[in-house]
Amino acid sequence: MRPLKQVGLRLTEDLLARVDEHQEAAGDSRSETLRRLVEMGLDRDRIDRKLTAVETRLDRLDVVFERIHQLVYITAGGLLEISPKMAQNMETLRTKAKSDLANLLVNHFGQ
Repeated sequence: MRPLKQVGLRLTEDLLARVDEHQEAAGDSRSETLRRLVEMGLDRDRIDRKLTAVETRLDRLDVVFERIHQLVYITAGGLLEISPKMAQNMETLRTKAKSDLANLLVNHFGQ
């Protein structure tokens, strides 16, 4: 275990009561409980930032698919629409990409 640094911390009574509830349930010391809760909060923040970045990328992917649709329509001189089968394939691809991404995140970070 790495050496620990001592820090001062001021908490409201309500927040301290919540910490103590966690401490009693886990059977750890208050210090260990606070360390664990801080680490969990930092991990969650990191995951939230990564998920936001992934959501942004998925939104961009949706824009790309929409742009492809527009280009196909323009290229065909407005006479040729994307076939229902092509639209279904694009939706299937979009759904699969989101599913694969969700699985990747769960495998990497846990549930």
